Amino acid sequence: MALYEMTSNEFRPIVQTSFTELKIRERGDLQRLLRSQIEVLGDDLYVLSEEFGDWEDSKRRIDILALDKQA
Repeated sequence: MALYEMTSNEFRPIVQTSFTELKIRERGDLQRLLRSQIEVLGDDLYVLSEEFGDWEDSKRRIDILALDKQA
């Protein structure tokens, strides 16, 4: 999906990149920042767990499990 920065006079395309190119690690950088600033994902969120994988029939995991006021 193309992303653009909007100024008062124009749209400027944002150059596509990757976490690897930017030397950003998912768990060590992105998850750590999201956990410490969870409000960027929504208002009134509470982080319940990180790397949650306590499922009965699955080996998958949730990076950050959060709950809002309405549960």
